[in-house]
Amino acid sequence: MTEMDIRLQAKLLRAIQERMIDRVGGAKPVPVNIRILATSNRDMQEEVKKGTFREDLLFRLNVVNVKLPPLRDRPADIKVLADHFARKYAEENSIAARPLSEEALRILLSHPWPGNVRELDNTMHRAVLLAHGAEIGPDALVLPDGSRQSFAAVAPAAGIDPAFDGEGQSALPGWSAVRSPMSSATSLSTR
Repeated sequence: MTEMDIRLQAKLLRAIQERMIDRVGGAKPVPVNIRILATSNRDMQEEVKKGTFREDLLFRLNVVNVKLPPLRDRPADIKVLADHFARKYAEENSIAARPLSEEALRILLSHPWPGNVRELDNTMHRAVLLAHGAEIGPDALVLPDGSRQSFAAVAPAAGIDPAFDGEGQSALPGWSAVRSPMSSATSLSTR
């Protein structure tokens, strides 16, 4: 959203407010029934102050605001997400699903994840393809540049149980143990 040209933002605002769009080459507006889920890694109030984002569009989009901390601040979610990605990519590649070894999990928990969930997703995709044996071990964990330097063997992270199963726990304060179908893949719970 924050990369969108200010003129295009005006058209989006009109589509959201009036629930009508002008089709390219069309003679009359077309009614639409839309829902928008928008994300940004920028401070939207600052973007409004700089004039790169329309304030009225921000007010229209900002119905429910969820601030999700980076993955490095949610270590309890790493195992749940890694297991999800391992199953997903095993299925997509017609490979038998394998669990993470305890050592591989400790390594994942110790990594700072500057690329957030996308980096974990890609790491697990590579790990599924590179793993040998009954488990996904440390040898299958490779960084995007092909190195393993950040994935050197580590001691268990302080306060993190490598056997954490993710059930009923969340790194987000105020969220309960009630699980929605979507939360099973993201480790988010509904309020």
